Amino acid sequence: MKKLPIFLLMIILPAVVVVQSFEQVVWYITVGYISLVSLITFGFYWHDKRQAQCNGPRIPEKVLHLLELIGGWPAAYIAQQAFRHKTSKRNYRIVYWLIVIAYQYLALECLLNWRILHSILGN
Repeated sequence: MKKLPIFLLMIILPAVVVVQSFEQVVWYITVGYISLVSLITFGFYWHDKRQAQCNGPRIPEKVLHLLELIGGWPAAYIAQQAFRHKTSKRNYRIVYWLIVIAYQYLALECLLNWRILHSILGN
């Protein structure tokens, strides 16, 4: 599976930040939140794919993007690959990858104590 290395690269920075956050927050709250959002996101993708196959009512793309934005982007990637869902819609993929890039940037900023942003703002 060629997509696995891409997925692993995508989660490295955010995973390091999550593990580091265990010092400031109760770890099981963080893990519980990530698990819950991931399960819900994966389930929504599964349901939307089934509805697409049956010509049933679909889940709006903005709902799927919201789930990605609140932390379900890794589960969304797994669901996209597993169900071959939303992988050919260019506009959808652009928004998805912008969300992933935003998470990568925020994780990097957290690890660098916001030095990139401070240098951009001149602080």
